Amino acid sequence: MLFVLSCSKTEKLNTIVSDDATGDSIFLGYGTVDVLKHDIFRKYYVDGLNDYHPADSLIDSLRPALKAVTFKVIMGTWDTRSRKVVPQLFNVLFSVGSYDPSSQSNVELIGVNRAMKAGNIDLDDYKVKRLPLIIVYRSGEEAGRLQGKLSEPMEKVLFDILTKKK
Repeated sequence: MLFVLSCSKTEKLNTIVSDDATGDSIFLGYGTVDVLKHDIFRKYYVDGLNDYHPADSLIDSLRPALKAVTFKVIMGTWDTRSRKVVPQLFNVLFSVGSYDPSSQSNVELIGVNRAMKAGNIDLDDYKVKRLPLIIVYRSGEEAGRLQGKLSEPMEKVLFDILTKKK
């Protein structure tokens, strides 16, 4: 089973395939937040957005810190931590207001299967050990990473990454 929600001339976006191990539908390859709004994944994405309440004081502090910041999110729609953490990230980014996380130029989403493969995308350089892997870039350079389960609220982790001294 293969669904493609949207495409570009150079690559397919938001591809949904059947998981070889379980037969369940999973997101594989490059995508946008729109793939998480698809019927198959909507419940955990919407529930995650609605159930997470970031601290307003940190959201206010993040606004100026998000200037020239982009994100690469490597996730598995089959992975429980990805299902929890990725909606929290989008909730924080949407809460900032002046940042558009639905733009692929701001957030590059990559879906992987259980073997940590994303189709033809080479992920070796990212050294993915646990999901989700969220890489934060400032002006094109890596500023920090979030990997697996978070020990602090999403907005606090992002604030710490974006305000640390080089």
